[in-house]
Amino acid sequence: MRVTPATSIAWMCELPLRLGREHWVGKNGEHFMPTLPSPIAGVLLRYLVKPGDAVTPDTEVAMVESMKMHIPVLAERSGRVKALPLSDNAVVGEGQTLIELE
Repeated sequence: MRVTPATSIAWMCELPLRLGREHWVGKNGEHFMPTLPSPIAGVLLRYLVKPGDAVTPDTEVAMVESMKMHIPVLAERSGRVKALPLSDNAVVGEGQTLIELE
């Protein structure tokens, strides 16, 4: 297969499906992930929310450290925190689930 910008963009749009990640379809037909992933590999310093908390888009929910920089993790959608699968100071990979939403 010849890779062109159009085919590479089409492939990247399907990436969550190719990785086998669960995704949901909202009331208005929008696709979203029921989890919040780590934006970068590093160390999860601390969670800023607890299970049961309501979050809105752009709410800081966790802090990840990478290369001595503190990177806030922001909620991408509204929801309620269902689970926090990791503990503070855990090593995380890029894209690893930090928070599960319901």
